[in-house]
Amino acid sequence: MKNFRNIISRILIEKLGLDAVMLSRLDGNKPVCIELNGGAEIYITYDDDFTLLMFIEIPIKDFRVLQMKSSQVMEVFIADEELHMNVKQKKLVVLTHLDAESKNLDDKLLDKLVSFNIVYEIING
Repeated sequence: MKNFRNIISRILIEKLGLDAVMLSRLDGNKPVCIELNGGAEIYITYDDDFTLLMFIEIPIKDFRVLQMKSSQVMEVFIADEELHMNVKQKKLVVLTHLDAESKNLDDKLLDKLVSFNIVYEIING
């Protein structure tokens, strides 16, 4: 696999426009945590079996909001069948696995981060 740190840095800085200072804690192939406003967190980790595991934990302050917006959330999952969802301990967890050896890993990683952000915006928008 290409260097995990380089891939994550390139996606977050070049394609999503984050400030490089925010990524000072990236260290080799260690898991990455991206904290979003509102308490949500995106985790990206690299497994030895050439798999990237990505997930976002979105706090649910009021389950009625999730119920009201469930059709919008489901549209995201229908559009991307590689996403999985779970609700536990007042959090909506959305996760996916990516083949770390994929030739277009950068694009897939970016697509998943965008999907995570869409779900986050639906819940907190």
